[in-house]
Amino acid sequence: TCPLGVFAQFSCAAQARSNTSAGLEYEVDNTGNVAMDDFVMVAMLPQLGDVGLTTPAPLTSEWRGALEGPITVVQGPAGGVVNVLYSQSINPCRPELNGLAPGTIWPTGCTDDWAGIPADLDSVTAIRATVSFASPVKWVGGETLRLRADIQVGQGSPNTSQLGLSSFAYTMNVAATGESIGVTETDPAAVLVPQALNGIGDLVWEDENGDGIQDVGEVGRNGVVVELYSVGGGLVETVTTQFLDGNSALPGHYWFGDLAPGDYYVQFE
Repeated sequence: TCPLGVFAQFSCAAQARSNTSAGLEYEVDNTGNVAMDDFVMVAMLPQLGDVGLTTPAPLTSEWRGALEGPITVVQGPAGGVVNVLYSQSINPCRPELNGLAPGTIWPTGCTDDWAGIPADLDSVTAIRATVSFASPVKWVGGETLRLRADIQVGQGSPNTSQLGLSSFAYTMNVAATGESIGVTETDPAAVLVPQALNGIGDLVWEDENGDGIQDVGEVGRNGVVVELYSVGGGLVETVTTQFLDGNSALPGHYWFGDLAPGDYYVQFE
């Protein structure tokens, strides 16, 4: 169902509780009767500070999605070979989405770090998919490409509901002529993490004088791994300290939301 109060530009937003799993699916259909070729697609996972793929307009995601496994090819054109690459940059190069040749540095300041499956999937920010064909086979009408990204949604917040956005854009050519059909960027898919009903959270900071008290000028520290354990049980969840509600003035916060009743303790790496 579509929750009330979601921003007007989104017709519907899926909902997922903090630190749970969600699936994002990207689908492109050839609904015409013309065979296509030279397909390129780029998709951004929800990221703090993310922008559109064809324009620099902010998407304003409020949490970061962590990829849980390699991209799954759910369905593809018959005879087509789907190749997926991964980026760890908030601004990966994507020249094909501006009608430019592969390898061109676009947009300005982008990072061309596309590569195979990284050792640290949690660091992935974007994916790039191509479909290649052995002549004379092409992407014919009625065929579909569907990719799935399974992600862990963000920590959520004790203060507010948070929205994560993922858009993708693609281009391809008419097989017979090589003519481009242009670039299409979809409306972002939205996943809402409702305000947590309960939880455990706090602040990790640099205790520069070792007195055990957060003094003026001692700031929070992002990137610290925090593990939550149940008393008498095992590991429940793992998070990394980050800005509170995306506010860059408030680093070092962690949050485990929507927990089952019980006794817990945290451990820091």
